[in-house]
Amino acid sequence: HHVLQTIVDAVSTWQVKGLGEQRTPFKLIAVNQRLGNRRTSSLKIHSLSAHLEPLYFTQPWLDDQRLATITLTTPMRLKQHQQIQTEMPNAADFVGHIIRRFSLLFQHWVADDPRAIQEVFSNTPPPEVLNTIAHTHRVKWDRFSKKMHKPIPLVGFKGHVTFEGPVGDYVSWLAIGEQLQIGGKTTFGYGSYTMSE
Repeated sequence: HHVLQTIVDAVSTWQVKGLGEQRTPFKLIAVNQRLGNRRTSSLKIHSLSAHLEPLYFTQPWLDDQRLATITLTTPMRLKQHQQIQTEMPNAADFVGHIIRRFSLLFQHWVADDPRAIQEVFSNTPPPEVLNTIAHTHRVKWDRFSKKMHKPIPLVGFKGHVTFEGPVGDYVSWLAIGEQLQIGGKTTFGYGSYTMSE
């Protein structure tokens, strides 16, 4: 109950101030603490390190792993040189997007264990370009902007991507990206993917 009240108090404070530089107004309508299967969700505070520990793993069998596949479950919007990409980048560039997002989060989050975070950053994969087999397609859609009072056209891509080669050094970062969502407009649910090994 204490955790839930803390969340509600925080949201209520920003409800008065508004979000972002433009102080966009919003309203908290409801807080649902019950899941669809009628079980009450347990709200617990977890440290970031504890959350990432099972994702960032080092297993001997990864050295022999040759394939990693991701399925883009929502449209992904990636930028390169300020331009929206309409095709999947290679593995090294894709992991670069994950690392940048992970880094940006730590401009705003306090690391509960800075040494663990530094350990993660010190194990970035080598700039080896794996074979990228992309079965993706470009998608276009509109999102209505209340601020601008009109639909805003957006573009991205969806599909399946397989990275082929010595993927062991990439798998842990792909697992972290699976949790973070990658690219632009992630607050609207874009940039989500699932990984299979």
